[in-house]
Amino acid sequence: FEELGEINPRFEVCRIGTESRTVTKSARPVKVVLSNSSTAKLVLSKAKQLKRSATYKSVYISPDRTTEERAVYKQLVLELKEKRANDPGSHYYIRDGKICNIRTSKTDSDKNSKIP
Repeated sequence: FEELGEINPRFEVCRIGTESRTVTKSARPVKVVLSNSSTAKLVLSKAKQLKRSATYKSVYISPDRTTEERAVYKQLVLELKEKRANDPGSHYYIRDGKICNIRTSKTDSDKNSKIP
């Protein structure tokens, strides 16, 4: 939390899933319950800062989702992976429940793309 500029927020932490006896590459997810929703919104809004941190660049923060929201998000991620595989000249990402892209090639004249 200090990396995000949040000093001493009240929270509870627990691991999700069961411990595996086999050695895996990734660690089990951690569930963090914050004391109030305003702190949660603030932490989620600052989550991108972790990518710039050498220590926490592999840490990802995502909001709590219902079962239906998780299913929709999972489908979006599958579509995102497909678009990235089929069009490596673009940078695709998910924002507000939609797949968006930024063209890295300036020769494309797609009016929905943003040229950096």
